[in-house]
Amino acid sequence: MTTALRRLIDLIDERDASLRALPSAPPGFRGGATVRRGAPATASALRDLEALHGPLPKAYRAFLSLHDGWQGFPGHAARTNLFSCADFASSETAHFVDTFRAWRGNRTNRDVQTALVIGGGPGQAFVLLAPPGKRGGRRPETVRSYTEKPLSQGDAADFTAFLERTAHLLGVWLERAREAAPVTKATDAWACVDEGIALFNEPEENGEFVDESRSALRELRQRLDPSTAPLPHALLQRLERELYEGAPFSRARRSGEVLEFFAHTRGVWVPSG
Repeated sequence: MTTALRRLIDLIDERDASLRALPSAPPGFRGGATVRRGAPATASALRDLEALHGPLPKAYRAFLSLHDGWQGFPGHAARTNLFSCADFASSETAHFVDTFRAWRGNRTNRDVQTALVIGGGPGQAFVLLAPPGKRGGRRPETVRSYTEKPLSQGDAADFTAFLERTAHLLGVWLERAREAAPVTKATDAWACVDEGIALFNEPEENGEFVDESRSALRELRQRLDPSTAPLPHALLQRLERELYEGAPFSRARRSGEVLEFFAHTRGVWVPSG
């Protein structure tokens, strides 16, 4: 279990660092951020925590044995904190827990009112559910995540799965941020043109409606700086316009730096001009 936790923490660190370096990353994850994990929780700190809140789930306890808290943890939409053992007794944490339990829809939610909140941030909270049956039992391994607006929840089977989901989400955001990153190389600019031609030629085969394909073309064009890639930028703009107008061209192709359209009524290829 400890090996799996360490592997996931390293993966989260790697993806988080890559995401922070991209200007196209989500606002809550770009640029400098205070990310700090605690040293291993002491045996006495864990005993005191369990004396107050009962036996902890094994995977979560194993995490605290590695890192007593995680400041700047990448939550679903913004940076959050995973509490240290000492945080559970702080007035700041108590205020956060009270606020979370008062969210619209949470006041009458028994799971929320009896859960142990282990972390969170703006509009987010992570909890361990109450033990089933009699008091004093071990809490389920499940880690539940709540978001405030809209109010929703999602379960991870245990704390290891919770970190797996975090690593996966960071991977998705990183891929999207890389796709949206400004194009700086000429070869990449022409690759955007080729991608735009594919969208123009077969919008349905690419799984897009025409309006969605036009939006995709616009996004490709917006990745290009017209001052450094003027011709690819202009060609994508032309593809976008021709796709919207729908006539007289049915297909496009590129030969070097020349974009050609097929005039279906005449049966010939003509340069874009």
